[in-house]
Amino acid sequence: MTEARPTATGAPGYTETMPCEPESARRARLLVSAALSAWGIGELAGVGVQIVAELVNNAIDHTRCRVVRVLVTRPAAGVVEALLFTAPQGGPLRARNFRQRFFAPAVVKAELGHLKVTPHKLRHTAASLAIASGADVNVVQTMLGHKSATLTLDTYGHLFPDRLDEVSKKMHKRRAKQLAKAKAKLEKAERMAREAAEAVAALEEGVA
Repeated sequence: MTEARPTATGAPGYTETMPCEPESARRARLLVSAALSAWGIGELAGVGVQIVAELVNNAIDHTRCRVVRVLVTRPAAGVVEALLFTAPQGGPLRARNFRQRFFAPAVVKAELGHLKVTPHKLRHTAASLAIASGADVNVVQTMLGHKSATLTLDTYGHLFPDRLDEVSKKMHKRRAKQLAKAKAKLEKAERMAREAAEAVAALEEGVA
């Protein structure tokens, strides 16, 4: 861990490389709390530790990472950055740099350049394949990290199969089952009524 100067801006910041395991979420919270306290802005710790813990837990749950590097810096007064995955030199991962240095060469190597593949298109493809494989809206929501299932349906609702026929068949089956049950109860009641009437008639004949 690099020691941070109180009230300092820019480098140095607080940084620590941690294994991708649940215990690291606690270590990340302590790291953020220590940095904010050292900078005299400890009142932000509540929100800061919650955000970084969620980031670390998401990395553990949804990636195959072996380690995560948490970096907390104060690039300017009133600005605090908490980075989970950092660039080779320790700064933030820039989308443009990532695409130029890593993603674009990978697309070329895979001979997919003519498809004009982008990271966002791959995200849509993953969602489409999941839906085609039978994933329900809640699974797709979790996979994509959407805030709500409504957002998932607004974006991908047209890809989910039309289940009206399935619902209609289930409703018809349930109705038929309930009707058969009601009919059986009615027939039982009628049978018991006949038996009771026959018993009364027999008693009356005996008395006569």
